[in-house]
Amino acid sequence: MVKVPILNDELVWNAEQQWDVPLYFHGQKGTLQFGVAILNEAEEYGGEWVYVYGLWLTGTRKHLVVARTSPETFESVHTWRYWTGNSWSTNIWESVPIAYDVLSELSVSPNTLDPQGGWILVYGHGSLDHQQIALATAQKPFGPFSSPTLVYFCPEGDASTGTYAYNAKAHPILSSEDSLLVSYNVNARHWETHVWHADVYRPRFLWLRRL
Repeated sequence: MVKVPILNDELVWNAEQQWDVPLYFHGQKGTLQFGVAILNEAEEYGGEWVYVYGLWLTGTRKHLVVARTSPETFESVHTWRYWTGNSWSTNIWESVPIAYDVLSELSVSPNTLDPQGGWILVYGHGSLDHQQIALATAQKPFGPFSSPTLVYFCPEGDASTGTYAYNAKAHPILSSEDSLLVSYNVNARHWETHVWHADVYRPRFLWLRRL
């Protein structure tokens, strides 16, 4: 975990602190890791909690799980509670997926695309070479989320050049009341691709709009 104070709207880097936290577990049920996304509902949306999203890795599949804590106790990981599908538990291994087959970066934010509100999960779906952007919705930030709706195919993926798309997520702070700004990144596995196509390694952006 990294902590950087803010003074007069500036990050005070010379006061930065880092310490290890027990948020990576490997066992018979698979691997659990937390930190793929954070939703500060307490500060940003008038709620009570900070939600920290993680991955349950089983084989090649990644499923979304979630923990929560208060802003005051965020730094004390032993205070975090893990969603079991019915309640919040102190046992990380009682976590259950709230969405399935996600990738390693994503976002959860208020669903501005639906007049009824709720929450929207934006994430990459499929393989890196054939990446699609998907969204799912829920009435609560801890799900369960709906089946995915595929909204965009990332055309940059090309196995022959090693180019791939990844890290799809929404940016609610840059969005409007009826539109959601979404980004994804593109990279390449081969150095030659970067040499001949210098604009490969950069983010791409698109708007999702309410109909």
